[in-house]
Amino acid sequence: MRRMEIPRSKEPMKLKAFGTIPEPPKGGVIVKTAFCGICHSDVHFFDDEFEVGGGIFLKTKDIIPNWEYPIVLGHEISGTVQAIAKDADNKENLKVGDRVIVYPWLGCSDCGYCNGEQANICCGTPSYIGCCGPIGGYSEYIEVAEPKYALKVPDNIPLDVAAMLPCSTLTGYNAVSKVKPTVERFMNAQGKATLLIIGAGALGLWCLQTARAVLPRGTRIIISDISQPKLDNALAHGADDTVLWDPSLSKEDVINKTKAKGSDGSVQAVIDFVNSTETSARAMGALSKGGTIAMVGLFGGSLEVSLPLFAFLHQQIQGVFVGSLEQLKELVHLASNTKLKPPEITHVKLEKVPEILTKLRRGKITGRTIVKF
Repeated sequence: MRRMEIPRSKEPMKLKAFGTIPEPPKGGVIVKTAFCGICHSDVHFFDDEFEVGGGIFLKTKDIIPNWEYPIVLGHEISGTVQAIAKDADNKENLKVGDRVIVYPWLGCSDCGYCNGEQANICCGTPSYIGCCGPIGGYSEYIEVAEPKYALKVPDNIPLDVAAMLPCSTLTGYNAVSKVKPTVERFMNAQGKATLLIIGAGALGLWCLQTARAVLPRGTRIIISDISQPKLDNALAHGADDTVLWDPSLSKEDVINKTKAKGSDGSVQAVIDFVNSTETSARAMGALSKGGTIAMVGLFGGSLEVSLPLFAFLHQQIQGVFVGSLEQLKELVHLASNTKLKPPEITHVKLEKVPEILTKLRRGKITGRTIVKF
């Protein structure tokens, strides 16, 4: 077995080889990895720091308490079932050889949220595959704690596309679910509504697809980015319009350009896949009365909000972290029964992971890059 691991904080990744394939954990499953997506959040985990605003940086361990080296990253995992523990509670009727994706957001398995199948908002000490220890998708084999976290993949979904569902696609799907009531309210009251998606990368493109599938028909969807080629790509994927957030423009000019693209001179909902000081301020500036912002990205910074205006304008801000196991099941069904156009996919070997993370950090990746085993 081979895996790409981080030995210690800020040390270069190393490719290590082991002589044996791991046995299933007690009650669990071993998945042979076919594909693993390289997610931008892996950049933050590799750098071992998160900017939380006011010039303050937190170590990953401050956010994920059970963070322990060596770390094997990679949480967008698809593959086939290699082995199942004899004592596994196999209600899903998994079989060796089944095509599966791995739900990596396991939580603590003990709090009320985890017991209610909402481990993504665990209030205990969460355990995330590919985010806190030696079990991650940049490895040829993965230990999965319980069979329910290895979801069967329908035959009409390619495994490289399926690998993106547990994180990038699920996150966008969850974000859409947070703004959906607001969009429906405006559509019912005024017959129109505009959703602004900030960021035309892979998450933004996936979000565009799921938003088109689940939001009311006629919802206007526009995408902003600092890259014109990425915006052109967004139009090719079905965006109604785009807004170039030219870095040379002032904050006010960017906000006015964005509002002009919306319904009645504003946008009613925003999903921010960047979530920086700059993007969040622009989102608030373009948001209509009664509007909602779903904050997703981890780029860092802080947002200054006028509290009286926030109350007077009936606005909402919702934080989004991935999605629940039940939402992933819904998403698999949606992907199997709806023609979703995934972002462009590039396959690379495991050895290329450090190079791709460097390119992601510099914003040099278009679409999604996936490790093919």
